[in-house]
Amino acid sequence: MPRAETPWFRFDAVAVPQPNAHPYSEAYVFNNSDGTVVRFGPGDHLRAWRNIPGPAHDLLAAFNNRCLHSPGSGDVFREDALVASLDGVRVLEVVSRAETLEEVDRRLNRGLNITGLPWTVFANCQDPLSWIVTGRASSYQRDAAVVAVVGVGFGLLLAFNSSEAPKRQRRRTR
Repeated sequence: MPRAETPWFRFDAVAVPQPNAHPYSEAYVFNNSDGTVVRFGPGDHLRAWRNIPGPAHDLLAAFNNRCLHSPGSGDVFREDALVASLDGVRVLEVVSRAETLEEVDRRLNRGLNITGLPWTVFANCQDPLSWIVTGRASSYQRDAAVVAVVGVGFGLLLAFNSSEAPKRQRRRTR
């Protein structure tokens, strides 16, 4: 297996997985900028942040220091070097673990089947990853943006409606 080490990432061939986990479940080690250590393996759905606060990037860890992901808008879903994809990442979390080798195979096969597919206008890197893992494409970042836009729009609507000039009252004459 190729060696890929940096001060923040390494492949740990002697990692001892948790009981009932597949043998590669903790093969990779990532050191977050806050000092916490994240262990993950092939088939795990990962979420990475280069800036905090900032947008997250989702990817699927694969074997041989590889990953599957959509690098950016206008690009295609593809296989890439894991180290290159994690370069500059300050915080990494495991969103979902592949608990068995069968689950690893299922996730990686689904990912490999969509390699080369381009982004759509409304999709982001979280959509293909959530589809690979759950069978349903979704993005918490897009959902949050939609809620924020609707909330701001509703707030502006209320503000403009309440700022209308009061109607003049007619004086009654007798």
